[in-house]
This record gives sequence, structure tokens and C-alpha cells, in this order.
Amino acid sequence: MILPLLAMMTIVSLAFSSEKVSEMVNGKPKSAVGNCLDTSHPDQGIRGIPNCKTTETDYGVPPVEYVFD
Repeated sequence: MILPLLAMMTIVSLAFSSEKVSEMVNGKPKSAVGNCLDTSHPDQGIRGIPNCKTTETDYGVPPVEYVFD
């Protein structure tokens, strides 16, 4: 009973520590897409604000630029 519990604790601690080390090395992912979205009319849904540009960065991926028309 203790051995499976110890194995699960090891897996969880390795996953958590690798995530934290990755954030320390690369920084947190940045997304500003929410700044270009209009949520003021819930009955119409979410819409992009015209002529709004934003970029998103993530680990191991070049920055992506979003342009809303």
C-alpha cells in the first residue's frame, strides 16, 4: 500500500518541480489576446475589437501575432 503511494508522490513532485524550473528559466507564458476581445454583450458572444493587434508567447514557440479586423 505504501509503495504505490510513494510512486504517485514521486511522479507528482517531479511534475511540479519541472514546471517550476521551466518557469524560472523561460518565464511565464504571456498572452494579451484578452485585451482585444469585446465581452460587453453576453447575448452576442465574444467578438474581436477591430484594428487590434496583440502577440502571444509560449515555451518553445516563436511569438504569434493576432490581428483582428
